[in-house]
Amino acid sequence: MKQRQLHESVFCGALDRTRSFATRWLVIAFTVTAAAGCANDQPSTLVEAAAPAIPGDHSLITQARAGYIVADPAGNEKSYEDQHTGVGETAARVTYGPPGDFTGESNSRAQYGRLSASAVSRGQSLVHPRQSAQANAAFTDTLVVEGAEGLGAVVYKFKLDGAATGSGHAGAHLFLNHAGSPDDELAEEITVSGEFASSPRPVNLGKPFEFRVMLLSDTRLVAGQRAEAACRFEATLQGIQVFDRDMRPISGVRLRSASGKKYNLLAADVVRK
Repeated sequence: MKQRQLHESVFCGALDRTRSFATRWLVIAFTVTAAAGCANDQPSTLVEAAAPAIPGDHSLITQARAGYIVADPAGNEKSYEDQHTGVGETAARVTYGPPGDFTGESNSRAQYGRLSASAVSRGQSLVHPRQSAQANAAFTDTLVVEGAEGLGAVVYKFKLDGAATGSGHAGAHLFLNHAGSPDDELAEEITVSGEFASSPRPVNLGKPFEFRVMLLSDTRLVAGQRAEAACRFEATLQGIQVFDRDMRPISGVRLRSASGKKYNLLAADVVRK
């Protein structure tokens, strides 16, 4: 058997648990980085964030992985993979065969406010239990709502553009982490373009808060398949809505970020409790 870019790991069962896999993958990546230093209408924009940047954490992460699981006669499994973590853009590729024929490829790119992730798994007469490719991109930033004080709330609005196709498993996931709260999966196993909004998230207006956005494209094939699975998506943070403690829209405020990115401040309606 020809095995290129072989890389043994303990990945194993995580391939079948996309949500826990994505969370664990990103936790590791962000720890490393810190140590190193569907409508077509666009929401109306009131005002954009203003430079200069504020003090606070901000980072970009890109990850790409392609690999396959090999099982011995006793049922013991090992993972062979090509996996990379970087900043800005990262790619991975792995192949095997004969016997069988598999190619997995992935690519991810990250900018503040915009992420892209592409993963493709293709093969025929596959001989191993699981073959897969995943691409993951994320950004972390710190924001402050200037021009108001006291308790309030924000709502994040996103647009996903892309598609998941093929007879194998393919789907995209969008995660949001606000101010250290548990990850919220805003979009799960998405296969077509669409728009997504978070629930209102509490903030102290005038005080900095951190948020993180993660996009995962996931593709998988199983033994015996002759198939292709492709998942290519781009996620854009269209903007943020700001409310007071009674969920009434606030005007006359502006957003500033640690990265210097100009995030849109979106018009909002009163949210009924």
